[in-house]
Amino acid sequence: MEDQKKADRRKKIIGSVLLALLALGVIFGALKYQQSLKNKNSEVEQGTVIYDSKFKSNAPGNLVFPAYTKDIVVKQKDDKLPIVLANPKVNKNVYFQYVLTVEKERGKEYTNIGKSKLIAAGRASNQLQLNKKEMRVVAKGKHKCRLNVYAFTYNKKDNKKIKLNQAYWDFNLTVQ
Repeated sequence: MEDQKKADRRKKIIGSVLLALLALGVIFGALKYQQSLKNKNSEVEQGTVIYDSKFKSNAPGNLVFPAYTKDIVVKQKDDKLPIVLANPKVNKNVYFQYVLTVEKERGKEYTNIGKSKLIAAGRASNQLQLNKKEMRVVAKGKHKCRLNVYAFTYNKKDNKKIKLNQAYWDFNLTVQ
C-alpha cells in the first residue's frame, strides 16, 4: 500500500513537471510569435493609402510592378520626394520596398538617396523619405536616377522575410 502511494506520488510529480514544461513551451512559442509579428509590423510603411490599380488579375506566380518613367524634380534641401510608390492589390501577400538611387559616375556607382519601408499589396505611399546627408552630396542639375523595387513575402511558418523578385526603372532626376 505504501509502495502504491509512493508510485502515485511520483506519477503526480512527473505529470506536474511535464505539464509545467508544456506550459512554458506554449508561453515561449506565443512570445516568439508575437515578437515576429512586431518585427514584421515595424518593417511595414505606416501612413499608406488604399491603392486601386487597373490591374485586376495576374498569372499565377507572377507579380505586377507599376512602371515609373516620368522625370522628377526635387530641391536639394527637400527631405521628401512627392512620388506614388504603389503595390497593386493583385500581389496578394507580397510587399514592395522602393530604393531610389542617383548615378554618381556614368553608370559605375549609384548613391542611395531614399528608401521606403515595405508597402503592402493594395496600398501606396505618396512620398519617399530622402536621405538628407546623401542629398547634400548630389550636385544641382540633371542626374540619371534608378528606382529599384524589391518584392518580399513572409514565410507563414516562422514569419521570416523572403525576397521574391525585383525590378527597376531608369529616369532623370533634376536637383534644384
